[in-house]
Amino acid sequence: MQEYRDHFVNINPFLDIVNKTPYIVFSSHMLIEENQLVKTEYYNGWLLPQNIHYHAGAIIFRDDARVALIDMQRPKNKTAFGERDIERIRVFQPHLKRALLINQKFWDLLANPQAATTVLDNLEIGVIFIDESQRPVYLNRKAEELTKFGDGVVVRPDGLSAEWPEQAKALQEMIYNAVQTGLGRGLHPGGVIRVGILPDAPHHVLVSPFRTNRNDLGLTGKRICAAVFISAPNYPHAVSVESLKSLYNLTAAEANLVGELANGLSLDKIADKFEISRYTARDQLGSVFSKTGTRRQSELINLIRSSPTSLISEGILLGNALDGPFDRRTATERRKKPR
Repeated sequence: MQEYRDHFVNINPFLDIVNKTPYIVFSSHMLIEENQLVKTEYYNGWLLPQNIHYHAGAIIFRDDARVALIDMQRPKNKTAFGERDIERIRVFQPHLKRALLINQKFWDLLANPQAATTVLDNLEIGVIFIDESQRPVYLNRKAEELTKFGDGVVVRPDGLSAEWPEQAKALQEMIYNAVQTGLGRGLHPGGVIRVGILPDAPHHVLVSPFRTNRNDLGLTGKRICAAVFISAPNYPHAVSVESLKSLYNLTAAEANLVGELANGLSLDKIADKFEISRYTARDQLGSVFSKTGTRRQSELINLIRSSPTSLISEGILLGNALDGPFDRRTATERRKKPR
């Protein structure tokens, strides 16, 4: 199968055309005439057996050495991609481009072990790297915090587990499959699972294969084959007050109120905590609604929890990853070797 793929990648006529075309968004008939395409080995040996006839796509990134694109296909018994389809693709192409650029910057940071450790430690989501023997070799600070008490994902000498046998079995199976994919021995995408002893406070876990030509990204001494991401929606969340102030032009009092709302406190309890009246708390909330363009508390909380202020505990620390002091634990000290 790999030899089959490699052969047709090298004779794909669209790749040469895409590298030269002035179009950012395109359909196949804009790149090559249909009567020419159907005569190619690529069409008869690759597209036709898979019942693929029409293409449409968009270039997400292109430079002198690389091109990244998204490609959509339809069988011959469907209609060709038209102007309406092209317009829809044109709408979401800038968002895909932005996501790719953010991804590139993140991996550039990971190329520097010191920067990587700082970035990962300041994420408000647990990150665990798994080696080829299905054992954790790196936990960021949030992952250590979430796995400490044994009420969700548990770190054991032989790998990650859970207190309930059914959950432990499902989690370990996902990790095994993801590692096999990371090693190039499978195509399993990993999976998602809720893990926890308490039904109202589960850990939400995403297991994903990790495929890279680099063994350890400079963080561990072992090959990383999978990544496990852990979040706990009902766990106290460190929302950066300074980031809230900057992002939404909030006052310090308004930012503190938003942070407590994101952690599940009611408006009355927030008023008690900060020793202000209920009326003052409501006035602050009304001002926050106006500044963030929201109307309800649920809408506000969804906005905050999906913003960078919720993903990163203190954005100012990220600057230290590039040009500031670094006095946290080293990557070597953070390795998780089996006992």
